[in-house]
Order: sequence, then structure tokens, then C-alpha cells
Amino acid sequence: MITIFYDGNCPMCSAEMNHLKKFDVDNEIHLVNIYPLPIRMQDFSGNLHDFSQEEEFKYSHSML
Repeated sequence: MITIFYDGNCPMCSAEMNHLKKFDVDNEIHLVNIYPLPIRMQDFSGNLHDFSQEEEFKYSHSML
């Protein structure tokens, strides 16, 4: 499983994610639209964190 964070407000980003998802026949890709931020995500230790759009763009693009 891979999680990909993308800006759903960006038409090109949304188109790319929709195109990518068409090839995900095993449903291994989890897409997270980070545009309506802040979002709350759980880290590998189970702790919850709120991320702003700036933090999300700065620190991560995908997570395995």
C-alpha cells in the first residue's frame, strides 16, 4: 500500500492522480487530497497530527 498526497485544487494534479488510479487494479494506492487542510493523519506510532498545506507540501509527497 502506498499513500500519495496531492493538491486536489490543481487540475493537472487531479488528472494525474485519476490517470494513475486507473492502473491500480489491486487497490494498492490510497490518494489523499490535501487541499482542504488542515488534515489529521496518523503516524507510524499511532499518534495523530494536524498538517497545514504548507507543511504537507514541504515534508511529504507519499508514504509507504
